[in-house]
Amino acid sequence: MWQQKRGTSAARHGVLAICLALVSACEAQRPCHVDYEITDRWQEGFVASVEIHNEGNKDLALDAGWNLTFDRVQRLEIVNLWNGILQENPDKLQVANEHWNSRIPAGGSVDFGFEGYFAGDPPADPQNFRLNGRACSSNTAPEPTGNPTGDPTATPSTNNPVATPS
Repeated sequence: MWQQKRGTSAARHGVLAICLALVSACEAQRPCHVDYEITDRWQEGFVASVEIHNEGNKDLALDAGWNLTFDRVQRLEIVNLWNGILQENPDKLQVANEHWNSRIPAGGSVDFGFEGYFAGDPPADPQNFRLNGRACSSNTAPEPTGNPTGDPTATPSTNNPVATPS
């Protein structure tokens, strides 16, 4: 009987340790939002500013710093980037922190910018931002499409009789 209780207690402690490990891992990466803005434009190029906001209540000061990935935009060539380190992959662009801007304070932000060139029509804004692997909201996310159910402008009918208490 004593061993059975001890085993149950050990199992409870093991579950508690797993929960604490998961909570601390989740605390390491807090919610983020990305603002993308074209700040200058010319015939076949532009300058863009990207700001990463830490919407959590704890600093993002991970040992490895921050790493923002987003979908590669067709026909775009990045020729200059500042306040970050660029890695280009076939389908994603990845920007990592410099050694001096690896911390994103709670409620604060970091930014980087780049100069891009394109052929033909201007490229679409980048989508699917991920900070250290976690999805971020952004000001470039597509608007919801489709028709909502029901008519929000419809007025209630006044032909329905209302029962009055006698």
